[in-house]
Amino acid sequence: TGEDLGLLDHVNNEIVRASQDMLKKDGVKVSYLKETPDRLYIKAEVFKGDNTAWTVIQGDYSNITETGKNGHTLFNKPVKKTENGVDALIRFKIDDIIETIKHLDLEELEFLIEDAKVNKAAAEEGMHNENAVMGSALSSMIKDAPFPYSAMMLGKLYTASAAEARMIGLNVPIMAIAGSGNHGITNFLGVLAAAEILKVSETELARALAISSAITVFIKGYIKRMTAFCGCSVAAATGVAAATVYMLGGSFEDMVNAMHSVLGALAGIV
Repeated sequence: TGEDLGLLDHVNNEIVRASQDMLKKDGVKVSYLKETPDRLYIKAEVFKGDNTAWTVIQGDYSNITETGKNGHTLFNKPVKKTENGVDALIRFKIDDIIETIKHLDLEELEFLIEDAKVNKAAAEEGMHNENAVMGSALSSMIKDAPFPYSAMMLGKLYTASAAEARMIGLNVPIMAIAGSGNHGITNFLGVLAAAEILKVSETELARALAISSAITVFIKGYIKRMTAFCGCSVAAATGVAAATVYMLGGSFEDMVNAMHSVLGALAGIV
């Protein structure tokens, strides 16, 4: 249909109630396959009387690769293994990527600031919506907080509020990165919060967003789409750490130390 996950917008209360009734009647079974053709592979089958139908999602959350009914395949799309932007970036060295970003003009990176504004709007919705609780709880903790705690708390406020707005189902657009909305929230709003406290120029903000985004994508290139741990806290948080050090005037070595600190604390270093 071209709507991708936007299909879920058509789910109304009647459909939700019918789904809940089906769950109560033990009408849904979930099983796990030992081997699948892809790390992200979901096959959903429905049964009614003598009829059955199925759909396969593979490779990405909205990538339908097969549908069928009563033993007959109605649609089949071969999955092509092509190099994407995430995979392509890991061919370069981190220091070369950052050095290149440092010399880019504002006009080349301005779109990243617009992306950050989109996610900040979601955060503001989360802060003021009566069904969200994280924003109001964190807001009271920021007042009169000294630096660097002010930057840390503002980052927590923005990211938690935007994530909660998204997770409780508010109709807010989110700019994703590396295929993840929560990665995008952490990446863009973590940097934006630090930039607002540090009062950096628009050009420095744009470059910081580019550094964080590049590192987030770089790390995702290694840990891939599906992971046994939260890629958001590892990839995006590491990017934010490096970008914050950049805005503080730190060297590349300082950025590496900050990235090691985040990775060591969250994922461990062997």
